[in-house]
Amino acid sequence: MESTEQTDKSETPKEKRFDYKRVELFGKTGLSIEDMAAILNISAERVQRLMICPKSKFYRCYRRGQALTRFSLLQRQIATALGEAKGNPALLTHLGAVILGQQPAGKKQFDEQEESAEKLMQNVPASQKEQIYNALMGITEQAEEINDGDTEC
Repeated sequence: MESTEQTDKSETPKEKRFDYKRVELFGKTGLSIEDMAAILNISAERVQRLMICPKSKFYRCYRRGQALTRFSLLQRQIATALGEAKGNPALLTHLGAVILGQQPAGKKQFDEQEESAEKLMQNVPASQKEQIYNALMGITEQAEEINDGDTEC
């Protein structure tokens, strides 16, 4: 069985020494705390303590792995978009949303507008909210009628 120990003089004597390349790989793959604990044969609580301390080498190596994955994914998205590399656009879009927090173009702006409208409506009396809603529904119905009559593309 492979040892997970590695000597590192920068650590305090109390800290268990880990194979930090392996910890970086954990970060690259987004391994959970429970899975890291099982692989390293330590408690999940110990991993949790290491992960909340930004000064710990464990934390820094894990975060470096995460950053390298995000960087690699972003590079691949750009290369694919520029036609420099082949890639599955649907997969790159999905990973961009999951790993990078990207949203489809316009979605963020729409969400911000919706949030802004909700804040404005919080102070509007219920009777006026109903009038506003009915007016907006009328506009929507008119727009749909106009679009239904338009058969040219």
